[in-house]
Amino acid sequence: MDDTAGDYAPISSIVREPSISYGQEYVILLARQGKIDTYKEARVWYTTEKGTKDYVAGRKGKLE
Repeated sequence: MDDTAGDYAPISSIVREPSISYGQEYVILLARQGKIDTYKEARVWYTTEKGTKDYVAGRKGKLE
């Protein structure tokens, strides 16, 4: 099993990236619905930039 814990960052940091077109509340909703790979520690949600970008890319493909 790969150690990917180093790739995770708080969602609040991920949504600041220019390549992420969704806000923090929406990304947390995706996390709660299990649409992106996340985990929650205390009150902070963590995800990967790659996982969020993959979801965005998948959505754009469905909209076209």
